[in-house]
Amino acid sequence: MARRDILWLILSLAFTGWSQPDLTAHLRTAKSGEYRVTYWTSEQGLPQNTVTCLLQSRNGYLWFGTRYGLVRYDGLRFTSYLTELAELDAQAANVSSLAEDTRGRLWMQSNSRLVLLEEGRFRLVSLEGTPFAGSLRCLCASRDGSLWVGRRRGIFQLAEGAVRREFSFRALTGSDRSEDVGEVQELFEDSQQRLWVSVYDSGVRQRTWHRIDPRSGASESLASVIHLSEPDIGALAEDERGRLWIERPGELLFWENGQLSRFAAAEPWGKTPTSRMTADRRGQVWLIAGPAGRLHRFADGRFTRYGMADGLSVDEDLRCVLPDREGNIWLGTGSGGLNRFQPRPMLAMLSDTRSMMDEVYSVTS
Repeated sequence: MARRDILWLILSLAFTGWSQPDLTAHLRTAKSGEYRVTYWTSEQGLPQNTVTCLLQSRNGYLWFGTRYGLVRYDGLRFTSYLTELAELDAQAANVSSLAEDTRGRLWMQSNSRLVLLEEGRFRLVSLEGTPFAGSLRCLCASRDGSLWVGRRRGIFQLAEGAVRREFSFRALTGSDRSEDVGEVQELFEDSQQRLWVSVYDSGVRQRTWHRIDPRSGASESLASVIHLSEPDIGALAEDERGRLWIERPGELLFWENGQLSRFAAAEPWGKTPTSRMTADRRGQVWLIAGPAGRLHRFADGRFTRYGMADGLSVDEDLRCVLPDREGNIWLGTGSGGLNRFQPRPMLAMLSDTRSMMDEVYSVTS
């Protein structure tokens, strides 16, 4: 095959994409031309249009929680598990947190219920009659195979079906005040297996993060770790280089090698207790911030905000964000279903013409 024919084949694949799109979905192109935007609502098979959490399992499936149960997406169709969850317990259907452990088991949290999906079977993990029964908030699967569970008034660690450790609010924050006005909101384990806990204080309307050493039980606030005088910190994320990204009202910070860098947003967002953030494999930071829950991207030192004009199903009230292993960005919304940002292959390939031509020549040499 001639070199020009091979190059034409590569460019054709770039235009068409490597897989067939779901023809039932709404397909748009972001006005920047950088992404294809697809969204699905109840019209395309979602059981409900509020998507509360997202997870890509090790076998590639996309899982997401809704108010009406758990849903799996295989790239072509949705499978709802509302009936299976409702048969366990009526309160188990409103899925608000997901985690996959090192054995490939899927854990889900719904109100005060903890459910395990293992080898195709759902099982209710009962906490009744224990000190840990009550309102659950979030889940985090640890690299050591255990599961961390956030309660309103503290956290505990499950391992081999038993509680291994627990931390009260006082142990987490060093303050008795949090017992009355605080609640755990989010858990995050970094690449060094350090556990970070987000606590919201409704009395002063302030969100703080605390780093916990599970072995010693030592706790330290994020503000003191990075020498930040302003303790009000929203979302937290770690990128593939191990840098810690920190969201505050109207700005983004990152902590690397003991140095703190700050970036002010061109369109500042306000304080919010429910911001979410993640870093994709290209080093871009995706952020849901502000009281309105709007989507922002930070890349190459610049902020970009996305909304309906860019193809999303909604402008506001985004709930969760997930980069998958294929480079897509998935977004859950409060009323607009599931959205996907898919990088356009043509632009990705043309971003480095020399690399592309070198690949062609290596095939024909």
